[in-house]
Amino acid sequence: MNGKKQVLGILTAGLCMLMNASGCSPNNTGAAKDSDSSDFTGAATEGLRGINLNLYGHLAPSGIGDEILYVTTTVSSMNPPDQTEPVLLCAQAGCTHSDETCKAYIGNADYFLSYHDVWYYTVSESDNRLTLHSYDYKNGKRSVLHTWEGSEQDSIAVDNMLADHNRLYVSLYTASYSPEENTYYGKSKTDCIDLDQNTCVTVLESDEKEKMFEYCHNGKVLYTYTYLNGELPDYVEWIEQGKSEEEYSELLDRIFTSELRILDTETSTDSLLGSGIATTGIKQFEKEKFAWHDGKTVYVYDIEKQNAVSLDVEGIAGVRIFDGNVIYTTRAKDGTFKVYASGTDLLQKGERIGSEDSSDRVPFSIKYETENGFFGIYNDAFYWIRKADFYSGRFESSIELGKI
Repeated sequence: MNGKKQVLGILTAGLCMLMNASGCSPNNTGAAKDSDSSDFTGAATEGLRGINLNLYGHLAPSGIGDEILYVTTTVSSMNPPDQTEPVLLCAQAGCTHSDETCKAYIGNADYFLSYHDVWYYTVSESDNRLTLHSYDYKNGKRSVLHTWEGSEQDSIAVDNMLADHNRLYVSLYTASYSPEENTYYGKSKTDCIDLDQNTCVTVLESDEKEKMFEYCHNGKVLYTYTYLNGELPDYVEWIEQGKSEEEYSELLDRIFTSELRILDTETSTDSLLGSGIATTGIKQFEKEKFAWHDGKTVYVYDIEKQNAVSLDVEGIAGVRIFDGNVIYTTRAKDGTFKVYASGTDLLQKGERIGSEDSSDRVPFSIKYETENGFFGIYNDAFYWIRKADFYSGRFESSIELGKI
């Protein structure tokens, strides 16, 4: 294995953890209540992301109204603003909630996604296999949709999972151990599982250049393409030569390249949308549109129309799309964060949301949208807030749902 592949593997693993890492626990630590499951109805929206239960907590959108699921070995439900305590989705008398006879049980899952009233989750098996399960909560049908085979040297984990147009896109990261070098190397790929045809096709696969899945819409896959644009010296040899870690980091910044690309899986057309390391900070999309920034400009791209609009923003720190609006964050030279909302046409600078200044955190950082509100981080905990209260800057009216 060469130095490039090792560095790319390390960078990819670190980037995935930085993009996803945080944790949460339910606000109510007591025993969950039982509930009649007959009320669990509705239709999920497209483009829902799953959650990594091992990395960033247990609270996931169900895609149904304002319902939020609390997921451990079992699944409970919350419906803010009125119901903020987890209600276990099993009402069977005498159930121990410890195996698949329980209606709410999923076991030791790693990754979880609720889509069209079906729960999809992955389980890391003892022999390094990774299995993808589906569980139709309404009729009780359970099945294993796919198995990825590992080995003693190869460990497989899920980086990302997203549902769109009755397909599951599962982004996988494989860490391979080299006994000769006593180190690990990583690479990623993304498989598309057609839920109607019950087929699995690889749509992205990395070699020495990483292709990291970000989003998809109607057969079009957005990904970041990262690679070293030049030779990178071995890190150990660099340090042994008396050079500093800071100098190595500066060199890495100069030759590490990140591109934002879109792949049409129907026509195999692969197009460049933008470049710059900031493109890897993409977080949220809305149906056929997504947003990113390159450190000085915000872009919104329409997948169906295949065009982009842009807005120069001084101090841009992050951008997402929620509720038909571009929500972006700036950070001033003194470290103060501010939040703005603009239409997706980006015809003018966004209006500031709230007046609260913070030098150590975004005032209210949205993670995902529900029908009538937003779920996100506020005051170092997970909160739900009505949309009207968010746009008015009344963050103090938000409701705490869980600890980070």
